[in-house]
Amino acid sequence: MKNWSIPLIIAAVVGIVLVPILIDRTQGIQIRWALASIANAADRGDAQAAAQLKDLWQRVPNLEKEPDYWSVLLKIAISQGDGAEVIKVVQQALRYNPENYRHAELAYFYFEEKQEFDKALEAKLLFYDLQALRHPLALNDIAYMRSLAKIDLENGLLEIDQALKFSPDESAFRDTRAWLLFQLGRYEEALQDADFAVETSERQYKKSQEQIPNRILAWLSGRPKPSGADGKLTQQEAGMQLWSLGVLHFHRAKILESLGRDKEAQQDWDWLTENQLPLDYAWR
Repeated sequence: MKNWSIPLIIAAVVGIVLVPILIDRTQGIQIRWALASIANAADRGDAQAAAQLKDLWQRVPNLEKEPDYWSVLLKIAISQGDGAEVIKVVQQALRYNPENYRHAELAYFYFEEKQEFDKALEAKLLFYDLQALRHPLALNDIAYMRSLAKIDLENGLLEIDQALKFSPDESAFRDTRAWLLFQLGRYEEALQDADFAVETSERQYKKSQEQIPNRILAWLSGRPKPSGADGKLTQQEAGMQLWSLGVLHFHRAKILESLGRDKEAQQDWDWLTENQLPLDYAWR
């Protein structure tokens, strides 16, 4: 007769270790399913989503530790269209864990799409910590958002000037300064930066189009065709490079018009028309 005592003891010990792990994993899966269900309810505009999340929060200890908790909370705030609550959720998420910075980025895109640039600026500032603020790209992002929000424009100039110390010939940075100066009514100074930005970007764009891979791609795909009834390309249809160049032409046209130089401005409007780009970049 075999002695089963040792295998039974081993099995019991293994069971003692594994059972809590399996229970914990099962509970974790159930929590994630519950959060996903609440997120779907928020997407449908279900007014009960917030109450469901609150009920789950009361029943589950330390629900804030779940990576999806803050995403669902943010989604609910967005579904309710409450901009102040969206910012509040992002602030709470970052206080709980600085690695939740992606929620600030999501909030930024939400506000930018709605053209609520003051809130977009708040979200952008939350996205960057103090160290990141010293990075030229971060400085440019924030300064440009100030130009759209028309808030703290002088601070925006300080930020973009700091960025330009690192990259004085960066056309995007010069365009940001041009648009800040335009908002401040300093049109002559703005035009100098706008001219530089357009001319530099035009050279870069033409050079890139002459590269063999891009020439082959253009030959295969042909000229992009607008999908809308207005005959204008969307940002996705135009591609980032052409669209960004269009923004620069729009900025310069507006600056030239403010200086009363309408004939020169018309050249930029004509460029936008020839390239099937919208003439109304007002939100830019």
